[in-house]
Amino acid sequence: MAKRNTVNWHKGYIAAMKLDLHEYRDFLIFQEEYQLFEQGQRIDLVILRSELPENTTLSLAKCFRKLNVFEIKGFGSYHNHRTLIKTIGYACQYVDKNWKTHGGYRFSDLTVNLLSPTKPAGLLNYFKKIGITVENPDQGIYNVKDKLLQIHIIVTSELSLESFTFLRAMVPDLHTQDESVARLLARKAEEMADESPEAFEEYMHQ
Repeated sequence: MAKRNTVNWHKGYIAAMKLDLHEYRDFLIFQEEYQLFEQGQRIDLVILRSELPENTTLSLAKCFRKLNVFEIKGFGSYHNHRTLIKTIGYACQYVDKNWKTHGGYRFSDLTVNLLSPTKPAGLLNYFKKIGITVENPDQGIYNVKDKLLQIHIIVTSELSLESFTFLRAMVPDLHTQDESVARLLARKAEEMADESPEAFEEYMHQ
C-alpha cells in the first residue's frame, strides 16, 4: 500500500472489498464512481447483487440487497448527517435513472452504506437521541433499524481481520502491530495475487 498521505481511499477501499468479497464475485457487480449526470454528482460505489447462495456466511455479503450504494471516507474524514442525506439522495437518483434498465426497485431492494475507518459517534448518538435503534450484529457493522430504508454503517477498523483482511489492512501500520497479523496479510496477499490479480494490483497501487 502507498503511504497514508498518498492513498486514494476510494479506489483502495473498493479494491479491498473486491478482494475480501472474492468468494462472491459471481453474484456481485461493482460500479465504481458511478456518474449520475454528465457533470457533477458521482456515487463512490454501487454494488448490484444477484441471489446469493443460501450458505452465505460473510457478514457484509449477507447485508447486501439487490442495490447497494456506498459513500466512502478515508482517515481524517467522518460521516455525518450531511453525508447520510446525500447518499440517500444519490441512491434515489440512481433508482430513477435506471428504473427501466433494472425493472424498477422497491425500498426493500436497496441499502445505503456509509463506510469509513472511524466510527461516526455523532451520527450514532443522533440516532439514539431520536429513538432509532442501531444494532451491531457483527464486528464493525452497524444496522440502522429504519422502517423504510436499510442503512449500514461499516467501520473498517473494527471488522474481523480474518474475514476482512484487506479492508482492515488499510489501517496504517497494522502489519507492524503483531507478527501473526503480518503472517496473515502475507498469506492472504499471496492467495489473492493468484486468484484475483487485477483487484490485487489495484489494491497494491493505491
